[in-house]
Amino acid sequence: MEAYASALIFSKQNRLLICPQTIEISPSDDTDSPFGSSQYELDIDSAFKEKCTVDVFWLPTVKANLSYGLKCTFLKFIESKSINSVEIKGVCYNSFRCLPMGTSYIYTIFYIDDVDEDNFQTFEEAQWLSSEVLSRQASLGAASASSTCLPSLFLLGHELLDLLASVASSNDVDQLTEVTGQTYVPMLPDCAFVETQFELCITSAGSSDGGGAAPLSPTQQLVKAAGFGDLEQKFLFNQFMKACAPSASMCFPVFAQYFAARGFSYERAKHLFRAFDSHRRGFLQFRDFLVGHAAMEPSTPHGSTPAELRCRYIFRYYDEDCDGCLSFREFRVFSQEKKELLPLNDFLSAVGQLKFRGTSNLFRLASSALTPLKTNGGGSDHPPPKRTKPSQARSPGSTSE
Repeated sequence: MEAYASALIFSKQNRLLICPQTIEISPSDDTDSPFGSSQYELDIDSAFKEKCTVDVFWLPTVKANLSYGLKCTFLKFIESKSINSVEIKGVCYNSFRCLPMGTSYIYTIFYIDDVDEDNFQTFEEAQWLSSEVLSRQASLGAASASSTCLPSLFLLGHELLDLLASVASSNDVDQLTEVTGQTYVPMLPDCAFVETQFELCITSAGSSDGGGAAPLSPTQQLVKAAGFGDLEQKFLFNQFMKACAPSASMCFPVFAQYFAARGFSYERAKHLFRAFDSHRRGFLQFRDFLVGHAAMEPSTPHGSTPAELRCRYIFRYYDEDCDGCLSFREFRVFSQEKKELLPLNDFLSAVGQLKFRGTSNLFRLASSALTPLKTNGGGSDHPPPKRTKPSQARSPGSTSE
């Protein structure tokens, strides 16, 4: 079990303390990338092909020692960073995250207020921002995750935005126990948890979430087609949590860092993130991460329902401006026919009618994301699909099936 503790720290000026965490993105050689190089590939800014660093901001956080206690561990940490002692006023967020029989993660956010900003000068490059400015800049950052421009601020996860939104929308003062200037912060009992365990997308028996005989949803069919049983889902859950902890959501820089080790440059990862982020939230939940991997798995069959879902991922990957249509520059990878716009439904119809060939080789990892699991002797709960991995991952410009 892993545990983390953070704090909302408001100053006397009613501003919140946030700290940077530098994310280093070092892509492997692009010649080994899953999509290779092609005259039809999306235009990539050469400045992003090399190693780059991006600052991700979050609350002051420490990995906690459960035997010592979350509160005591965080107090010891925060007082090592402050000139004067501080007082924890309460708990505003508690979560417990796990998959059944999997690794567990505990995350607590405490509340501290009415501090002098000069008291925390030892925090390197920390910033004091009002809730309104922080929410506005972070929302812009999340919205620009798949665009070509860098935002002014990335947050590690969505929890802080959710907390600030609940603070801004709180009008019933009788239900609140802490008031700081114009900022109202709801408190929780120390033992109250606002999140429970995650669920497997499908169980090893092939039933839907929680068991039972309900038919599988399209995403569950895709996960099953990829051969992701209990063991594989737990493996990807641990990969996800290790990458984005203490948050339970994945921001774009963390996503880019994760895929850099799999051959994707920073700019190319933006297109991948756009494909994974089907709800356009600017952050990925574990299920987004899991189903996206199922779509990219080299052995996932490209037929029936899984094929349609994979084509939707392919469409979002090439739809750079997120307008729901591919321009000629965007869909020239599939056809040289000069049409002004290609909507999603027309794209799906064209693939179904075999007008666009080679889509079965697009949006594939060069090797399985489960390779470390298989190397260590882990196995799948499902028989391998009939389709085998292509001998060589084709580039997006390929036109052969």
